[in-house]
Amino acid sequence: MTAVLVGDRCLGLVSGRKTPGGVELLRASRAALPEDFAQRLPEQRVEAVRNAIAALGGADRKIALVVPRSSAVVREFELPAAEPEELQQMVHFQVERELPMPLDQVKYAYSVTPVGDGKLRVTAVAVFNEQLDGWIAVLREAGCTVTAVYISSFGLATLAPA
Repeated sequence: MTAVLVGDRCLGLVSGRKTPGGVELLRASRAALPEDFAQRLPEQRVEAVRNAIAALGGADRKIALVVPRSSAVVREFELPAAEPEELQQMVHFQVERELPMPLDQVKYAYSVTPVGDGKLRVTAVAVFNEQLDGWIAVLREAGCTVTAVYISSFGLATLAPA
């Protein structure tokens, strides 16, 4: 399992493998990206990412993209417990109300935690389509296949043993 974090100034690479106790960290490193990375043409960003990955010793072909927390909108709210299909509709409605942008401009995901008294705490995260699609396209052109997307502060929590 390899995760890649593409920031404005650096690329981070973390590799690990699942063990019975959680995840064993195999490698964690980062490489600088050009100062003007965000302003470069797409093919120049691809080349910069390709060079950064090579400088770090390469990456698995299938990777998880870790989106910087600053690029995501995170909202928490409570909803009554419901059947999965009904809950999905309620979350969609609430996310539409909570986010400062139209849903057709973002990709969002959510997690649900029971809090008792028949209520659920929902954590929803959203990233603009344009930004997320841009990162995925650059990584694809650099030779990687994005199989999952995490928000940096939440991605680390999913690696922790239960």
